[in-house]
Amino acid sequence: MPISRTDLPNPQSLDDHFMCQKHGLKGNFVKGSQNFRKTALTDHAGSKDHNVALLSEAKSADEPLQALFDKSTEEADEAVITLLRNVYFVASENLPLQKFESLNNLAELHGAKITSKLYREDTAASEFITIISDLIEEGLLAEIRASPAIAFIIDESTDLSSEKHLILYICYLKDGVLSIKFVKLLRVHAADAQSITSALLAFFKTSGVVLGKVYGMGSDGAAVMLGKRGGVAANMKDFCPHLVEMHCVAHRLALACVDVAKAVKEVSYYESILNTICSFFNRSPKCLSNLQMWQELLDEPQVRPSEVHRVRWLSMTRAIDNCSKALPALIAMLEDNSDTDMMADSLLRQLTTYKFRFLTAFLQDVFGMIGTVSRALQTRDLTYGDMRRTIDAFLDGLKGQYLTDTPTYGPKLREFLAKTDGSDEFESVKMRRSHHDRTLTDRARDCVHVLVDNVTDRFPDNELYSAFGALDPTAFPDNTRDLASYGDESIATLGRHYGSRRQGHTPVDKDALEREWGIFRPLVYNNYRQLTYGQMLVTAYASKLTEQFPNVVKLMEIGRILPVSSVECERGFSKQNLIKTRLRCSLTTETLDRLMRISICGPRLKDFDPRPTLRRWKGRRHRHLYSGNESIAKISKPTCR
Repeated sequence: MPISRTDLPNPQSLDDHFMCQKHGLKGNFVKGSQNFRKTALTDHAGSKDHNVALLSEAKSADEPLQALFDKSTEEADEAVITLLRNVYFVASENLPLQKFESLNNLAELHGAKITSKLYREDTAASEFITIISDLIEEGLLAEIRASPAIAFIIDESTDLSSEKHLILYICYLKDGVLSIKFVKLLRVHAADAQSITSALLAFFKTSGVVLGKVYGMGSDGAAVMLGKRGGVAANMKDFCPHLVEMHCVAHRLALACVDVAKAVKEVSYYESILNTICSFFNRSPKCLSNLQMWQELLDEPQVRPSEVHRVRWLSMTRAIDNCSKALPALIAMLEDNSDTDMMADSLLRQLTTYKFRFLTAFLQDVFGMIGTVSRALQTRDLTYGDMRRTIDAFLDGLKGQYLTDTPTYGPKLREFLAKTDGSDEFESVKMRRSHHDRTLTDRARDCVHVLVDNVTDRFPDNELYSAFGALDPTAFPDNTRDLASYGDESIATLGRHYGSRRQGHTPVDKDALEREWGIFRPLVYNNYRQLTYGQMLVTAYASKLTEQFPNVVKLMEIGRILPVSSVECERGFSKQNLIKTRLRCSLTTETLDRLMRISICGPRLKDFDPRPTLRRWKGRRHRHLYSGNESIAKISKPTCR
């Protein structure tokens, strides 16, 4: 007999059963049956297939709402990503945080998807920068902890707001490749060795860096850093037993040059004239304008005289070059003003003497060489062997040009002497001579002699650092006869230092090291002589030589990270001064540290991935931007057409 809806246990259940067909389920009830019973509906309602159909129906009913929610969240994410890119741009370009809001307004005008009001102010920018900096620092510290050997470079500074802090760079290895990275600005209460040591130890402890893996320290020559008794290096050796320190080679060269200026009166005389010229133009914009006019008339380069700063490594070289290039226009300008300006007349008299032109040519040659050497010593990937070869070549060049029985002099001085032999004119300028001028060549030789002695004294050979040179494939002998004993003394020296047990730590096994060297030496000679030290270490990692020669490779790792200069700290201070200016002198050390980390260690803007920052920012606490469907109204719609 027919069954009406009123006969069913639940009339609504008949509609529900059509869902089984809708969602493609199979079964006798869905297919149909001639033996139909009223209880069939009740039995089917409790079946697994019917429950699956109910869940599918509920899910399909919720899909539009879920899609709306997902779209809202995605739009909110895109709006925050715009903010993150903007704040990263501000930090990486060393701009004030006040520019963040202006940049957001500009992005909105250009139609970028961005929040209408939320998180566009300075407070949000500070939080974004903190998270970005933390992520960079965490990744950096993870690489440092994984490095088999570590060294650090430090220098102390006082910024514009008179806050003392320590800048810290760390040298470490990643897959055998050397990295030297800015890590931290450490606040110090005093610039004494104990305070600096305490700050370093606290940092290493909180960062999880094993002190036994710290093998090197680089710094300037200040006694507080490298003093034999009570210096930072001496203090750190109590915790890092195999640590060796190095006085920055670029600082040493600069000090050698400063000593020359103090010892040789001709150099001091010339330096005082350069500073007088610079002061003359700094005090008078009109005179500087006249100089530029004469440079245009004579078709000379637009060069401004510069001052000599003894604390700046290349300032003397730059000042001499600028003076030499500006000299024709400078003399013409001073001649034009000498009748009405006593200072111009006095300078003209000094610049037109034979002595001044002689010293210009001589010092341009010598300080040109010094500048070349100084730039070479400031390279990032400098090894002790590179430094030693550069200094030796520099000294040999000076001796060959000036300290022989028949000196050849430098190219500028050689040209000057040739053109003024029997003439009082040089470059169409008449020079005034003195009877003392005939001794200038001897004084030049004396100056070079003092310079050579100073550089030699400032760069004594370091036995331990020199021993690492034996591991450089480019230093291997060219024949098998010399190969038999090559490097034995150096390996013995390294074995004595790093094979000794100190505070329970022994980096290498001395006996095993000597055995490994006997096999490693011919292996390198036959296969890797064309590689540099750094390339050889990378090859050792890739070729699994670390397993066959663990002690030799360990020494290569240590030698690779040992710093020979603190130039990176100087670069860090330059970055610091770009960020913390007189208009931003209220920046705290912590904020300055974060901004420097982003600017120095962060990726390029196009490579910056904001999503990790977004995830951490969202995970810190509930954000109003993600409060249900309201988030759609909180996102500014594109307005550009």
